[in-house]
Amino acid sequence: MIATRGVSKNSRVPFALAFANTASTLKREPGSAQFHGTLGAVYYRAGRFQDAVRSLEKAVSIDGPSNLPNQWSAYTTFFLAMSHYRQGRATEATQRLSRAYDATCDSLDGPGTDPVWNRRLTLSLLRDEAESLIK
Repeated sequence: MIATRGVSKNSRVPFALAFANTASTLKREPGSAQFHGTLGAVYYRAGRFQDAVRSLEKAVSIDGPSNLPNQWSAYTTFFLAMSHYRQGRATEATQRLSRAYDATCDSLDGPGTDPVWNRRLTLSLLRDEAESLIK
């Protein structure tokens, strides 16, 4: 899916294409926490932090933070932390970053998990990005 490639820090995918792809998918699956999270990540990369928070919060609210699959919870929460920080909400950002650490540990090292190498890598890169922003 082109929208997921749009969430990487150095993506060359045009944001308009990532938005269009994700919006089209959300029309078919409006209750998908994963796709709301993806849209939030695309908004974040486009510098639309208020829209990012709205989409990422929607992803969390659909199933509740503890019901999202761990990897999506981690991605969503890292982007949510960075979006809050970019809006000047350092306390909220720090709290979300702490939750993202927990979700990452559960996703990568929890019982019954055996994540593929690219999941480990992308979560590690996203964690490093968030940490460097929210010092």
